[in-house]
Amino acid sequence: MKITAYMLSCPEREPIREQTLASLKASDWNQAPRLVIDKATTGRRQDRQEQASFALLQRAHQEGPELILFLEDDLEFNRHLRYNLERWEPLAQLTAGAHFFGSLYNPNVGELERRPERNTMLARPETVYGSQAVVLSRATLGHLLAHWGEVIGMQDIKMSRLASRVTPLYYHTPSLVQHTGVNSVWGGHFHTARDYSPAWKASPRVERPLPAAGEQPARAANLPREAILRRIRPVEGWLDEDEAALLIETTAQASRLGRLDMVEVGSYCGKATLAMALTLKALGSRARLTAIDAFDGTVSIPGGAVMHNPPTYEQFTRNLRSAGVSSRVSVIRGRSADVEWERPISLLLIDGLHDALNVAADFHRFARWLAPAGLVAFHDYSGGFPSVCVFVAGLVQQAGFRLRAQAGSLAVLE
Repeated sequence: MKITAYMLSCPEREPIREQTLASLKASDWNQAPRLVIDKATTGRRQDRQEQASFALLQRAHQEGPELILFLEDDLEFNRHLRYNLERWEPLAQLTAGAHFFGSLYNPNVGELERRPERNTMLARPETVYGSQAVVLSRATLGHLLAHWGEVIGMQDIKMSRLASRVTPLYYHTPSLVQHTGVNSVWGGHFHTARDYSPAWKASPRVERPLPAAGEQPARAANLPREAILRRIRPVEGWLDEDEAALLIETTAQASRLGRLDMVEVGSYCGKATLAMALTLKALGSRARLTAIDAFDGTVSIPGGAVMHNPPTYEQFTRNLRSAGVSSRVSVIRGRSADVEWERPISLLLIDGLHDALNVAADFHRFARWLAPAGLVAFHDYSGGFPSVCVFVAGLVQQAGFRLRAQAGSLAVLE
């Protein structure tokens, strides 16, 4: 995992900055941060800090690292900083192009959800303050720069509020940095992390593609994943290989909830439909899949526009017949809003049009029927489709869902 560190400072703080650099060097980071020094001598100190922060983010974006560590200059570091970050699950599971905001310092911000088994706390965005040590993905960095002027406040307020539009706000537990005891020359109040641990070291990370209670290893081991992937590979669509593999695992997991329905909103030519149906067939599951689509060839493209392709219904049904799964799939030609539904659902896949209104409508039409421990998957959870990112972030932050797994732009929530 390559993370490039950038440190914000000013000439007046050279002594404390040198102490901070020494602390970082004493850890296992093994990389000097790139310094951005505010040399201005006029204007409000708070304005100077906010402007210097923006300059730091601009420089990082221009230099192009996929991940950056934004650092202030008055810190003490956990001795196993890099080791711990490499084993932090939300960061370790991050895929290229995805949004991410992760703080390594918690001055007692509001808690939305705590996941101690993952050394993670999700923060309530409106309570966040402090920008002592923040990990940002390149996608989120670009989002911050594009919308910087839309939020009033210092850089910690701007960064957290803007990032919360596209990603949950992850906090590492325990804190991996501590704010050292000096007053701010920029006028901010002093605070510390109560849970900082200088010697804490994460346990070795165990890779599991989709952790679950009540897992049935023998059944999962017999699932012909590679055969399913080969079968769906020629089908037209935008489901990447790693996304298809996760959808197969997710379908298998959902099937263990019993003979419950699975629903797909947005099918196009049936690539994801086949991945799910072939998985159910291989498992001998009696669960039934319902595919809902107007099949008029209209699809969302990055940036918020739509593309109009030829109708796909005939191609979709041919693909089902060719794969021998027609009898396992109920097909509804139309929009989700027009579908009558009153049956429990174990898995809901949202992959229709990706504007805010359609994503919300497709989800809420079926959400009340999700069974306990039911799963919902969102495709195109990526920077090109911000409405999907914002909606998923809202479910995690406000609606009691948790991000269970992600591959490419496929996010699975429980």
